[in-house]
Amino acid sequence: MLHNALVLMLALQLLSASPASSCTEQDKRSLIKFLAGLSQDGGLAASWLPDVDCCRAWEGVACDRNGTVVTEVSLPARGLHGRISPSSLANLGSLTLLNLSHNALSGDLPPELISSTSLLVLDVSYNSLDGVLPPTTVLKQPLQVLNISSNKFAAEFPPWNTMANLIALNASNNSFTGQMPAASLCRASPSLALLDLSYNLFTGEVSPALADCTMLKVLKAGRNNLSGILPFELFDMTSLEHLSFPNNGLEGELDGSHMAKLSNLVTLDLGGNCFHGKIPESIGQLKKLEELTLGNNNMSGNLPSSLGNCTSLTTIDLKINSFSGDLGNVDFSALHNLKTLDLLHNNFSGELDLSCNYLTGRIPEALNKLNFLSELNISNNDLEGPIPTGDQMSTFSSFSFDGNPRLCGSVLGNTCDSVKAVHIITAEDQQCGRKIIFAIAFGVFFGIGVLYDQLVLFRYFG
Repeated sequence: MLHNALVLMLALQLLSASPASSCTEQDKRSLIKFLAGLSQDGGLAASWLPDVDCCRAWEGVACDRNGTVVTEVSLPARGLHGRISPSSLANLGSLTLLNLSHNALSGDLPPELISSTSLLVLDVSYNSLDGVLPPTTVLKQPLQVLNISSNKFAAEFPPWNTMANLIALNASNNSFTGQMPAASLCRASPSLALLDLSYNLFTGEVSPALADCTMLKVLKAGRNNLSGILPFELFDMTSLEHLSFPNNGLEGELDGSHMAKLSNLVTLDLGGNCFHGKIPESIGQLKKLEELTLGNNNMSGNLPSSLGNCTSLTTIDLKINSFSGDLGNVDFSALHNLKTLDLLHNNFSGELDLSCNYLTGRIPEALNKLNFLSELNISNNDLEGPIPTGDQMSTFSSFSFDGNPRLCGSVLGNTCDSVKAVHIITAEDQQCGRKIIFAIAFGVFFGIGVLYDQLVLFRYFG
């Protein structure tokens, strides 16, 4: 009896180890039809052989646990050229993921893929697909992620009313026209968390209906032809983390009471528009804010002192506005994560304290033209080389440059020949825990004879 049981167990093990299952003939035919429609297959034909199990040896193909049906086709950046045959991949009845991104596919996107009853993720970004997006024909289709960015789709965005499970839609870098999809999309897709419509040809005003996308975390619509104001309803979307509408024709003022509601905001990019007025004091309540881009607008007034409370900031871009006042009103030293500070073409005055930051490199000659600065403090850093002489630099005392062992010049009482190239760690060094690479670029506004500056601070962590 024991012998018979052992023989039976061994037979079962051999049976389970044998390749008894393989992909279905229908799935294999569908994949071969897709391959046949390509003018360049990127070498897929070498592994997509008719007499080989497509679930086991076909490159870019994955199947279910039983190895019988195709569930994923992932062929990004394979050099594929040609069209997607309408009756090929769409016939894979269990396909949940299709990634054909970063190829050179052309022609229409088959409507059968958009209306698939199995696909969860569809990525055809960075191709040359064109034409008009098809409407959806399946009720409550399962699609969750759709990336059609960087193609040549045109015309108006279709009214997709059946995308109940859609979480992320990236339609950026195409040629869509008309109004931004908002009302129908937000009603149909209550779980939508990412909507990227940037780099298109959308026109008109931003629809208040976007606020119906209550789960939205990322909203991007930069580089379109949008106009009007940002609707107040947008500021009720408290889940928003990234709000980006640069390079449009938007206007109006930033309302402080509404802005304070966006407590989860990480990125606010409204650069390249027609906004006016001041930065509201309530911006200091955005504790998670990392990127503030308001450059190339018509904004004015003093910078709010509360900006120093946004300690997560890595980027402040306020260039080409009409801001004024003393830079010392903002405690930039409290912004420990700051990488970029861009203040080109404004009307600031006062002093700028950049001491104890381990700034590196040489002091640019252009600093001599900062005639609006009453004081410049770049002491206790790691700057090197000669201190520019004459003009504005001659108004600063040696205290502005102390603690930079490799700096040289008459203001420090040494000569450049006597300065050693080796960095000497000082007590001040040990108190400063940050490293920043320092670069300055400048522009002059001749109308009122006032110099404007751009300060760019690049932080890196050693």
